[in-house]
Formats: sequence, structure tokens, C-alpha cells
Amino acid sequence: MEESRICVCGCGKKFECDINSKRKYYANGHQHKGKIVSQETRDKMSKSWKGRVPPNKGNKHTQKAKDKISKANKGRIVLQKTRDKLSKIHKGKIISQEIRDKISKANKGRLSPNKGKITSQKTKEKLSRKNKGKIISQEIRDKISKANKGKITSQKTKDKISKLKTKWTKEAIKIAFKSIPNIRRAEWGKFQKLGLIPDGNIIRKQFESFKNLEQITGKYFLPSKKRKGWGVGHNESFILDNYEKVIGKKIERQYVVILPDGRKKKLDGYILEDKQPIEVDEYAHKYRKIEDEIREEAILSVLECKPFIRIDEQQYMTNRQKTNLNNFKVESK
Repeated sequence: MEESRICVCGCGKKFECDINSKRKYYANGHQHKGKIVSQETRDKMSKSWKGRVPPNKGNKHTQKAKDKISKANKGRIVLQKTRDKLSKIHKGKIISQEIRDKISKANKGRLSPNKGKITSQKTKEKLSRKNKGKIISQEIRDKISKANKGKITSQKTKDKISKLKTKWTKEAIKIAFKSIPNIRRAEWGKFQKLGLIPDGNIIRKQFESFKNLEQITGKYFLPSKKRKGWGVGHNESFILDNYEKVIGKKIERQYVVILPDGRKKKLDGYILEDKQPIEVDEYAHKYRKIEDEIREEAILSVLECKPFIRIDEQQYMTNRQKTNLNNFKVESK
């Protein structure tokens, strides 16, 4: 027969136990609470365990056991008092080079648990909110500076950097800048990541400024003013004109759809005879996937048309010279 009791160690924890159980007065493990084990006893215990194989070595938790552990630890809050104790214990500890080498050897060849994982937009927003307004103290900055002082860059890394710099000569930069579509200055980074143009620092070294690059090539950046209200994307007309040639049908541009609540939405393109909406997704759309899905559902419920055809602007503009118009492909959701 079981009954509920309160631990007599003073923690106030309730526990269930049999009337005849040895755990009459203490919650599990609390009978040793507050006891101090001498160093001599610790050394004896350490010596007796050396060379023994742990009884659970090689055993794997079942999914049921994992779920139990997960459930038990969910919502668990570590008190500030406990955190301070742990912090105090570990402060000033120096890990020997021998142990560092062992840890390094044990981890060599292991794949990172996060490899291949894509951080969701929700997680990104959480991290952004958490880190906004954080100020790095001068003390931490000094620590980082001290840690990086004396670091030697390997010859292999130096060769990589050197190769990257010598690749972008003045002539190569001019040709690359002329070959990319018309962009705003702020959009330079996304084409640089694709390897189509060099880093901004290389431009400044070769031409002193972006203005000089514009004057020498005769090609200028689009104005940096933000569009107010509805607008057409930089390459939208070009892409839709090409798609129109491929299908041989007229595409209505900036087609207005009125939602039941009176709000107006515009489609980049709409083929009336096929009831086919078309959207040209610019770079920013990759951060607005949820909003795009909600918008698409609302429009589909009103028009009762085919699913959206979405054209990735960046992908198309990058490969337009390699792709024949007859092989032009778009993805339907």
C-alpha cells in the first residue's frame, strides 16, 4: 500500500512510497543531502572504480525512456543560487593540454549535429529578438582581443586569400559588373555570395570607391529610394516578357484582386484564359514565406484559379545567359 509523504530533509518535496519502504522519511537521494565526503574517501572510491567498465556502456535508451527523460526535464528551471554555485566551482579551472588533446582526438571525424539543418524563420526571429540591443562590454572585448593575439595564419589560408584577391583584376571586375543585372548598391552582397562579383573591400582597393567603378564602366546603380506602395520589381518586366514569348499567351500585369474584406492585392502577372497567376519572387521573398502562403491562400479563395507559378528572380537572372528560352522552367507550388 502506497502513501504520500513529505521529505524530512527540509526541501518540502512530496513523494509516494510503500508503507514498509526503506525510503520512509526521505525523497530519492535526499538521505545523503548535506553530508560531506572526505578527500580520503573520494580517493578510495576513485581507485576502486578505475579500470571498471560502466554497466550501461554500449546500452542505448529506448524511445520510451527518452520521452520520459524529456518530459521530466521540460520546464525545469535552474535557480540562480544553483547557477552561482556552479559558476563559482568552475571559475579559474584550467584544463591541461593532455585533456585538451584527448577531447580533440575523441571529437575528430565526428559530424556536427547541426550539419545540414536549416534554421527556421521562427527560430531566427527568436534569436534576433534575444540579441537585439545587446552591448558587448569592454572587458569581453579585451578578452577576445587577447585570445586572438599571436594567432598565426597558416600558409594554406594565406594562399587561398591571395588567390581570391588576384582573381579579381580591374578588367575582371569591369566585365563582372557589366554582366550582372541592374541592381541597387545594397544588393551587391547577394551577387557577391554567388561569386559573380568580388567583395566590396576589393572594389575599394582597385577603384577607391563604387562611384569610380560606375564612372569607368558607364553602368550605374539603381536609386536607393524605397518604392512607396505598389511597384514593379527591377527585373519583373524582363522575366515576364520572356515567359510571354515562351508560352505565346498574353500576361496581364499588376492584376488587381479584391478580397472579401475589401483589401486589394496585386498579382505580378495573370493569364486570363488559363486562370493562371504568376509571381516573380525577388530576394526578399525568401524571408517572407509564411506571409506569401497566407496571401496566396486568400487570393486563391477569391479567384478559384490554378496554383501560383513562382519564378525565382535571382536564379533566373543568374542563369539567363546559359538557359535557352524554350527550356525556361518555373516551379509551381
